[in-house]
Amino acid sequence: MRAALYTRVSTRDKGQETTNQLRELREFCATQGWSIVQEYEDHESGGKADRAQFKGMMADAAQRKFDVLLFWALDRLSREGVYETHTYLKRLDDFGVRLPSPDLVPWSRPESRLQARSPVGSPGLVSLLGIEDPICSLRDAGIRRL
Repeated sequence: MRAALYTRVSTRDKGQETTNQLRELREFCATQGWSIVQEYEDHESGGKADRAQFKGMMADAAQRKFDVLLFWALDRLSREGVYETHTYLKRLDDFGVRLPSPDLVPWSRPESRLQARSPVGSPGLVSLLGIEDPICSLRDAGIRRL
């Protein structure tokens, strides 16, 4: 299966990197036996669709250049709101792109099992509701929950 990865951080100049996202997504592809054909990486707010790599990813999806799109959490794909995010997911589905994002797949880590219980994953859900997610902040800082 041909996989594409989409990663995003909000800023370019505040030390935010997509390294952790890419590592987990690449590992997931390896466990599935999928080949990564493209990686899209944005360094800007997810609150708008006018992101170069996001637009490129959607254009490539329309041309069926990949079979599956992975993103670390739903809020990495979009923070524009429920309607807009749903519209992107629907368009990707209409293009025939599968969307097994790791926050929708039961991983072995406890925080991932918790996220998998929500239809959009806890980071994505909290993002769509517009509130801070302390679990993601702790995880990003390298702090593990018990």
